Amino acid sequence: MQNEILAYTAGLIDGEGCICISMNKPSNKNELTFNNHFLRVRIAIIDKEIVNWLKDTFGGFISNNSRCPSKRKHWKVLWAWCISSIQAKDFLKMIYPYLKIKQKQAELAIKFQENKKDMLNQKRDFQIKEVNQRDWYKQEISRLNQGSDI
Repeated sequence: MQNEILAYTAGLIDGEGCICISMNKPSNKNELTFNNHFLRVRIAIIDKEIVNWLKDTFGGFISNNSRCPSKRKHWKVLWAWCISSIQAKDFLKMIYPYLKIKQKQAELAIKFQENKKDMLNQKRDFQIKEVNQRDWYKQEISRLNQGSDI
């Protein structure tokens, strides 16, 4: 991929994007009560053309807030592009050299995804350690997103 495209995309992430670790709770009551952590990269913007371009170029999916419109009638629809897990890690590796503001978040996010271990059929003490490590990554990235340095 061309350097100009990667640099432009890194600028979008630095300015309008979010790099985070999100969690889903288990859907089956028989599963362990651990939340499932996953890497997510997201841009929310009013320009639908940008999110369409991101999806066409890097994959992921698009959503909008049209189902829950703002009480302020003059506000425009907000479009969001999102990419997650391994696909998000690969995306961050491509744009990493061009990031200026969110490079530390990207570094932690890449490490999170690369170190994430499958907890299926593992002993409880392993699962607890793994969840604690995932929680640490989530907290560190959240802290950076709030403007705190490591």
